[in-house]
Amino acid sequence: MPSSSEVQQDSAPPGAEERPEALDAVRDILFGGQMRTVEARLRSMEERFQAEQDALRAEFVRRASEIEQSARRETESLQQRVSAEADTRVRALRELADELKEALRQANQRHVALEQTTSLSDAELRDQLIAHAKSAATELDRIHGKLSDELQRSHAALSHGKTDRSSLAALLGDVARRIADGPVSSQDAQE
Repeated sequence: MPSSSEVQQDSAPPGAEERPEALDAVRDILFGGQMRTVEARLRSMEERFQAEQDALRAEFVRRASEIEQSARRETESLQQRVSAEADTRVRALRELADELKEALRQANQRHVALEQTTSLSDAELRDQLIAHAKSAATELDRIHGKLSDELQRSHAALSHGKTDRSSLAALLGDVARRIADGPVSSQDAQE
């Protein structure tokens, strides 16, 4: 049994298949020239757009390449400057470290010299103090000797010039008796 589409095709009037082709032919006659002109214009526009796009792409690539090269050069220049500055700072730090080491060495030398000078000064001061103490002790011994001699002379002088106790007792006893006996006459005083 035939399908419904086959039945419809069989029932179609003869020349129906020719109609679409005929329509195309009529369209071609009526609008063919304009369509070809439009298609030619479209193709030329597409070609022009493609050419402009290719030119823009080439310009973009060229400028991007220039920017990239410029950025590379600038980066290299900055890198060289940073490297040079780092080298300069490293050298400056090394010089500073050397100067600090030298200053420390000189400070140590000064410290040692100061300690030696202080030790010598202390020794000299000690020697001077000892010499002064000896001189003072000698002077004290001399003064002590003088004072002792003077004291002995004074003692001897006092001992020599003093009255004997028994003589003094006898004299005082005599005076006491005379006072007790009464007034002394001039005769008695002569005796």
